Amino acid sequence: MLYLTAHYVRGPDDRLGINGASHRSPGVAPPDTLAPDSLTIDADIGPTVATHTTVTPGGNRVESFLDVVAPDGAVAADIESAAATFLRAVPERCEEPVWSHVSGENRVIIRFWWNQRMELAPGRSFAALTSFATELLERASTKPMLVIEHAHENEQRTFRLSESSKTLLKRLRPNLDFAPVSIRDDVYADYVALRGAFEDEVPGLLLVDLTLMSEFGGVEFLAA
Repeated sequence: MLYLTAHYVRGPDDRLGINGASHRSPGVAPPDTLAPDSLTIDADIGPTVATHTTVTPGGNRVESFLDVVAPDGAVAADIESAAATFLRAVPERCEEPVWSHVSGENRVIIRFWWNQRMELAPGRSFAALTSFATELLERASTKPMLVIEHAHENEQRTFRLSESSKTLLKRLRPNLDFAPVSIRDDVYADYVALRGAFEDEVPGLLLVDLTLMSEFGGVEFLAA
């Protein structure tokens, strides 16, 4: 089963952007429907295989979201076909939030919610989220992302590999062990001043063999 989710979120600084993730659970049958009153699905969504964020996670308000569930083997064209069918039922302007689901070709199921106070019309919001989700699918179909979780607490920043990334790396190098890296805020500030984008260097700090990076589609940082 394939599960894609994309959220239009507004950050504490009022910035609007899209965050999303894709999951795969091979051999798991997708549900028949997606309940319109729940943010979950009645199935094992499997590990995260790709993520992308345009607004830093944490403290964001969801303005609209899209969930897509499809069988194993679904491709971007299947999602786009089901989305086109669904979009015809989404009015450009409406008095109430759109909150529905539809089963399209190849058993693709779509669920969409839209905040009626959002400045984007529901049709435009849906189209942007669909495009974002299909890009995630195409990214996930090539190489998985190496996910690093980033926590900030007690004037210290901690970086650790996500469990799914550990599993992938263990398959490539069974003898690897992993430990989080913690950096004090003052050291972090000095490093940024001297070297620029700090997060770009974290894979090296985690002592990940950089030759393994060719097996991944990139690095994503998630708030732990």
